[in-house]
Amino acid sequence: MMTSGEHLPQQVKAIVEDSGYSSIEDELAYELKQRFKMPKQPLITTASWFTEAKAGFDFKRGSSVKQLKKISSPFFSFMEELINLCRLRWCIKTIAQP
Repeated sequence: MMTSGEHLPQQVKAIVEDSGYSSIEDELAYELKQRFKMPKQPLITTASWFTEAKAGFDFKRGSSVKQLKKISSPFFSFMEELINLCRLRWCIKTIAQP
């Protein structure tokens, strides 16, 4: 999803994403919490400083929301459709119970 707003090769006909995050910082914070039970601060800010110094990139600038505003290829979000399907199945199962 992060590349969706970039100039892509002509071979790319569509973009399919499975579960996106609004920013790199949000994705890293989620992983820290889920995998290591750690808060996002101060690790993410510190890591962002190092990437800024080494590669010239700040985690706060990586935004899929901004990228989606620039999209020019067809886009399909798999996770949204999957969530809707699960809700539908749950509703049918719940209603069908005697």
